[in-house]
Amino acid sequence: MMMMMMMMMMIVMMMMVMMMMMMMMMMMMMMMMMMMMMMMMTTTTTTTTTTMTMMMMMLMLMLMMMMMMMMMMIMMMMMTKAKMTMTTMTTTTMMMMMMMMMRRRRRRRRRRRRRRRRRRRIKRMRRIKRRRRIVK
Repeated sequence: MMMMMMMMMMIVMMMMVMMMMMMMMMMMMMMMMMMMMMMMMTTTTTTTTTTMTMMMMMLMLMLMMMMMMMMMMIMMMMMTKAKMTMTTMTTTTMMMMMMMMMRRRRRRRRRRRRRRRRRRRIKRMRRIKRRRRIVK
């Protein structure tokens, strides 16, 4: 009986992991689309857009890995400490996922805006310096 139970649990865990992976992939695709749209709307040059997108892709992959690890750890902890049912586990994990994704999205948007502003300021400074040189 114990063996059977263990096997069942393992199968369920695998299924959950697969589901999570699928969800993450979907979210990633959505995020990427949003990013691309934002980039296209704001920036004019092609080189900057491509580099930024590549960077974002790498970041997303890293985050994915981190998230997966975190989720697995949490799952293991839950299973060991509190003898929770799989239904509760799924709900908790989903909630966590949603929360994490929301937080990350907000952070990213803020970061991007700052970067753009900095670039503009640098350009302005350069122009001013050039003018001063001409005056001298």
